[in-house]
Amino acid sequence: MTHSGSAPSSKGRERLRGVTQLTLRPIALTDLSDDTPYQMRQSHSFRPVATVCAALLLVAGCAGEGTAPETVASLVVTPASATVASRAPLPLTAAPRTSSGKTLSGRPVTWSSSDPAIASVSGAGLVMAGAVLGGAPALVTVSATSEGIVGHADLTVLPVPVATVAASPTTTTVPVGGSQQMTSGFLDATGVVLSGRTVSWSSSDTAVASVSPSGLVTAAAYAGGAMRSATITASSEGRIGMA
Repeated sequence: MTHSGSAPSSKGRERLRGVTQLTLRPIALTDLSDDTPYQMRQSHSFRPVATVCAALLLVAGCAGEGTAPETVASLVVTPASATVASRAPLPLTAAPRTSSGKTLSGRPVTWSSSDPAIASVSGAGLVMAGAVLGGAPALVTVSATSEGIVGHADLTVLPVPVATVAASPTTTTVPVGGSQQMTSGFLDATGVVLSGRTVSWSSSDTAVASVSPSGLVTAAAYAGGAMRSATITASSEGRIGMA
């Protein structure tokens, strides 16, 4: 082999630090014979090589990353209003929704009652009506809260129904032209005294005794000397008591 080429400059050696390029020059086959020695020339040449480094910045992300979570904009309680009997249950449901009306699942909901004596509510939204002993229905608001948003259900609790009507006194004697004030009492099916109930009065024989709406009995005058009797009845909510 023969060596040809010019020596690299000292500056080139410093930049390449020994990088060598070999150039192989082929010999045409037509110029060769079986006795022709093969010659290969090695050319040492040093060329300035510029190395370019590229930094590739890869940005990785997940689908949906950076999207704000959906928040509760409204809380729909079902039913929104209802009438329930005393001591009766009523299940309520609460649906958290977005501003677009989409229902959100898995959101915690807490329940509360404006008056637990009238109606209490469990953590699952089951309402248990209390016993309304008075004669008028009671109103209560049950609230559901999720992420600071509140929904309401307005409930009407009916009074405990009358099971027994008692008229007092049960027996009495009233002189002709005289009067007797009657009173009435009301009990529920468990024997609890009820109040505020409307009562109506009636007499089985107004020729013997009449009774006013307030229960005042007046014995009627008659010419005969024999005693006569009449039954005074108090009635309320379909139940009656007699005296």
